[in-house]
Amino acid sequence: MARFALISAVIGALALAGCSQSAVNLLNTGSITSTKKQGPATPKVVTPPDRALHVAATSARAQKCGYYFDPEKLKTDYLTFETTNGLKPEDVAGVAKLYDFTKKRIAAKIAPVESYCSSTQTKTIKAQLTKYLAGDYAPPVVKKTAEAGNWWESDVPQGKERINPRWYEKGEKAIITTPE
Repeated sequence: MARFALISAVIGALALAGCSQSAVNLLNTGSITSTKKQGPATPKVVTPPDRALHVAATSARAQKCGYYFDPEKLKTDYLTFETTNGLKPEDVAGVAKLYDFTKKRIAAKIAPVESYCSSTQTKTIKAQLTKYLAGDYAPPVVKKTAEAGNWWESDVPQGKERINPRWYEKGEKAIITTPE
């Protein structure tokens, strides 16, 4: 009996010693409840192809809406910008191909759309075109919407009406109700 007690005591001591470090980690909720502020998010690195896509799309959209500018000069100025910022000549050729392809595809896609040049659309196009003609080829800044925030910071419905808006519009009773 004493031998059994001694063996179980040794096994218990070994188990506690072996698990002590992992038990501490399991009980540590600092990563969940930490009050440390995280640093600012690192901004996305903008590459020459990113800029080429935006400048080419804006050029095609501006031509569709009848803005008076020289599209070839815009392209040349943009490619000169990339060259002066250290882009290799073989890479400039690839960016130029991407620019031409993007412009052609966007122009073909929006050509049949009669109502494309709405007042809000033309404001956006004008702002981007003006920026690009001035030599600032940074892509447009995307504003965060309420939907991009956390569920408790959002004004966007998060309950049944968010999951299935058609079901919510029909007025059918839900099993789970949303807070008012």
